[in-house]
Amino acid sequence: MRIVSAGKRRTEADEIELFTAASGALSARIRRNGGLLHLHSAVNPEAEASYFEPPALWADLVVLLGSGLGYHVDPFLSGLGAHAEILLVDRYAPCIEACRKRIQARVPNRIHAVSGETAAWRRIVEEAVRPARTIQVIRHPASCRANKDFYDMVAQTLDIRNVNESGIGGGLLFYGSFFLEEELKNALRRTEGGVSLFEYGAMKDCAQLEAHFERAIQEFRPEFILSVNMKGFDANGAVPEIARRCGVPLVIWFVDDPHPILIPQGTFVNNSLVALSWERAYLPWLDKQGFGATGYLPLAGDPDLFAGTDARPLAGVGFVGSAMGQAYRGKIASQCLWNDALGGIADEAARQLLADPLLDASAAIRSACARLHHPLPFSDDKNLTWFTSYCIHTASMLRRKDLIGACIPHGVATFGDQEGWRELFGERITCHGDIDYRTRLGSIYRGIAVNLNITSRQMPTAVNQRLFDIPLSNGFVLSDRQGDCEELFSPDETALYGSREELIDKLSFFRTNKEAADCITRNARARILSCHTYDHRVSAIKSFIAKLSAA
Repeated sequence: MRIVSAGKRRTEADEIELFTAASGALSARIRRNGGLLHLHSAVNPEAEASYFEPPALWADLVVLLGSGLGYHVDPFLSGLGAHAEILLVDRYAPCIEACRKRIQARVPNRIHAVSGETAAWRRIVEEAVRPARTIQVIRHPASCRANKDFYDMVAQTLDIRNVNESGIGGGLLFYGSFFLEEELKNALRRTEGGVSLFEYGAMKDCAQLEAHFERAIQEFRPEFILSVNMKGFDANGAVPEIARRCGVPLVIWFVDDPHPILIPQGTFVNNSLVALSWERAYLPWLDKQGFGATGYLPLAGDPDLFAGTDARPLAGVGFVGSAMGQAYRGKIASQCLWNDALGGIADEAARQLLADPLLDASAAIRSACARLHHPLPFSDDKNLTWFTSYCIHTASMLRRKDLIGACIPHGVATFGDQEGWRELFGERITCHGDIDYRTRLGSIYRGIAVNLNITSRQMPTAVNQRLFDIPLSNGFVLSDRQGDCEELFSPDETALYGSREELIDKLSFFRTNKEAADCITRNARARILSCHTYDHRVSAIKSFIAKLSAA
């Protein structure tokens, strides 16, 4: 059987062919632009059901995006609730009819249907969605690949805008092993409504992640969804789209440069997403990316994580962190089309970034290329973004090399990244191994008389985690001066330096004036406990969302 579909929503004509497979069962394929796309096997389409992992049915409305001929629905129909309804969506009407007959022969549930030839398809979708309290979407992979635009268009109409109206006001947190996720989990648990964890690391593929995320929203009915650095987002853009359909704000807290993070995700940004940044300098750029709202949210501290009193002396002067040596930066370089000529440009751009802390990295690269009489190395966003990141981290490495090198005569020791520090200083420096952030870092900070802080160049104005963690550990920190320090702390709550010479002067002072150092530590710790814990940051997120909802 051959049926020509003119394709109301496509520019080319498709021919859908229903034919008899080798097994004798009906199968389907598409003729398009001289090629063939199979929706089902030409050998044994019925056997395909054994390869389709049946989902657990839980919703009031089950939407089959891509009905195909219905072979893949057989394994899960027995789990369909008595009052559940089915919405069949397929680009081709003959597939809809074949699938409808297959389902009707097995279950008595009400069936709605939309094909590419249905004139009033939006009304049918609205009729199916409106009475449903919950919606579960099941995609037929072959159909969705063949006509992605059509199925995405229909999926975008499956709005469940009242999903959080009867919720309890909690947060749904993308939770794995990434930085801050444990701290945010603990803070959310202490707030009204609590927290539900979406453990994205347990998802074996994008389809499973999409299905579980959709269910998690509708069952927990959160006030908002929270992800750090877009961790847990899938490669197909389903996460932001599901959040949009459910009408739940999805908050992304960027705690690293958002430019590389948005390379794979930028096309999926929509106005249901809220972007918060720990660094103000990125907000103008984020404002242009299509987020519904953006805002500034600095880092904070977790008192429980750094509680303790053990203080075994480890070093008079110490720095805990990466040297950002070649191995570290090599991983960044591998993300772009690297060649040896780029090294000179990166070094020159890094020197300019160090000379002017507020200089934009893109401007530094353009200036470096002009000085070296070299054209801009890349014109596409992906390669240029990763090369820019390499330049920024090269500047950070050079700064750490300069400042730690100046402290070597004063007996500085480093903790973590032994290989990187040996690369920079050889045997001239005492290096210790890596440290587990959640179990040992507090005792390390307490064992260092003067903890140095050297902020990465990806933060032109922001303060990093050390400025909170070290005082919470009852350790003393001598930090480089960042613009946000004055906003977050009073002068008697921080010890700051602005140059290599000032660092050495203050280092010498505080090593011989422990009482002054202890006073600053006590003041800083009191400020953090009263204003800068992750409980405070979660409260700020909830207030931000409330203002958006009221606007």
